[in-house]
Amino acid sequence: MAVPVDSRGVASESEPGRVIQHRRPAEFHEDAAAEAVAAVAWYTERSAEAGDAFTAALSHAVRHIEAAPGRWPVAHADVRRVHLARFPFTVFDRSHDEGT
Repeated sequence: MAVPVDSRGVASESEPGRVIQHRRPAEFHEDAAAEAVAAVAWYTERSAEAGDAFTAALSHAVRHIEAAPGRWPVAHADVRRVHLARFPFTVFDRSHDEGT
């Protein structure tokens, strides 16, 4: 359901106090992207299903970070972390202001 919001991201009178977070799509540091590609390859070598499951878990985590970047625990300073379900892999997120 779409919720009308004002320029500050605050919902209209129909849902007072609800804040909608807006965020650009995720961008990956080249080392993080390379690590993710290597992990997909490693799991795929073991089984196609494992590779697909890892890719799905990673995509799921990224979508959740994009939807609610401030929701996740702080790992250090301005860096937040999301652990992938079923895999020993963590996605770290550093949110930047719109101007940077």
